[in-house]
Amino acid sequence: MTKESNLDFAVILKDVTGKKKIGVLNELAGNYGELPPDKRIEFAEQAVDLSEKFHDNKSKAEAYNHLGVAYNNLGDSQKSIDYFLRALKIMEQINDKNGIANSCVNIGQANFYLDNFNKSLEYFQKALKLREEIGDKKNISQSLILIGNVKGRIAKYEEALDYYSKSLVIKKEIDDKRGISQIYNNIGNIFLEIGRKEKALEYRLEALQIDRELGDKWEIANSAYNIAEQYLLNAEHEKAYPYILESYELSKDLNNKGLIRDNLLNFSLYYEQSGDYLKALKYQRDFSELTKSMFSEELSEKITEMQTKYETEKLEDAVTEHTLELQKIIDGVIHTLALTVEARDLYTSGHQTRVAYLAVAIAREMKLTDEQVKGIGMASIIHDLGKINNPAEILSKPGKISELEYKIIQTHPQVGFDLLKDIEFPWPIAEMVHQHHEKMDGSGYPQGLKGEEILLEARILAVADIVEAMSSYRPYRPALGIEKALTQIKKDKGTLLDPDVVDACLKVFEDGFKLPKGLKTLNITAG
Repeated sequence: MTKESNLDFAVILKDVTGKKKIGVLNELAGNYGELPPDKRIEFAEQAVDLSEKFHDNKSKAEAYNHLGVAYNNLGDSQKSIDYFLRALKIMEQINDKNGIANSCVNIGQANFYLDNFNKSLEYFQKALKLREEIGDKKNISQSLILIGNVKGRIAKYEEALDYYSKSLVIKKEIDDKRGISQIYNNIGNIFLEIGRKEKALEYRLEALQIDRELGDKWEIANSAYNIAEQYLLNAEHEKAYPYILESYELSKDLNNKGLIRDNLLNFSLYYEQSGDYLKALKYQRDFSELTKSMFSEELSEKITEMQTKYETEKLEDAVTEHTLELQKIIDGVIHTLALTVEARDLYTSGHQTRVAYLAVAIAREMKLTDEQVKGIGMASIIHDLGKINNPAEILSKPGKISELEYKIIQTHPQVGFDLLKDIEFPWPIAEMVHQHHEKMDGSGYPQGLKGEEILLEARILAVADIVEAMSSYRPYRPALGIEKALTQIKKDKGTLLDPDVVDACLKVFEDGFKLPKGLKTLNITAG
């Protein structure tokens, strides 16, 4: 904040007292578009204190909601939900139906961002019921959209379209053109997911036309981006170009880094399809640099990075000095590195640890030594470390990724190896990470190794990785389930996957093994 901005706030608050000051503080705390989260938190906390002094519970609940939004902006979802729940409790105590509904929406959205879709749906449906009782058409429409968004994320596309259609009827009835445009974009996204590309494009073009009539730069930029992305998916790069350019220029005017970054990726895809690979690479590098810059502004990312460097230096010193604390430090480094990857790819949160859990079970079934079991567990926990170099937007992208995006993802075993190769672990951790996508017939990557050229530990990791990934939810598909995963490894046994490892994996599941849900840590001990 500048000195002038701070002076403005001082002037605004100088002559305001009593309950009126609570209202002004809440108004400032709710200024999401202009003020940074830390400043909004400051005003909201002052509003809470004053509300308690004047026993103004409704204003206190409003301040709690503002605190929830601000902490959500800072990436602290749990703290965000805590404040939203406090607001909900107050609203229920004073029986403010509209306040209850608003708090439910906030809690639902916070859970949505955490991929807690069942909990999100529960709160959105509660808000819808209350708003229908109140008869507030505009907010009923909003609740229908939010439920539609959840249905779309869990691949219940027909239900999503039904909710969007109901909302659209209301939006047209109250002549909410901006809302109509947003629904058209949402419907377009669903049609794209179910393969109806022409219908998707029709709705997206309708949305853009409305946005241009309204003159809303942000909505125009967003709609143009969606249209460009679809043309690129269809390999119609010439049609995509004017929309990429329009969206990019507007995103620069708005100084919207997220949209600037997304358009840089679209430029890269455009030039790749045009055959100008030098320009494609330039824009890909610009995209990566801006992504890194944006993430470096996040406090949590800085802390993780510093902690990783610190723990790694401690590890290297400890190996040299052969200290008694070596194992404890190794565990700390491994888990810190694992958390770094999880922070970049929220959709696969817990994936690495669940893979480790299964890999350890397979290794024990194959009667490997305790030291080998420990090494496999440690490598599994960080096997996707190289994904810290992949843009988060690619990792969490719903739907099919492009060939260039897939090539970027395929770099992660090599990146992981390069990050780990100079650390003197007691096990071949770097090599296991390097080889976990190699296949028995030589069709894997990045080295194209065959058969016994691949470490046994890496062959075990490969099977565990496939089983966990197929059985879990991904942004581009719902969970396929454990039975389909086991059927797939049987099919690939002896060609892509080590037959002994596949047999051991099947045996542990026959003996009652189950992949744990929500596992974040793993203690690997002999046994």
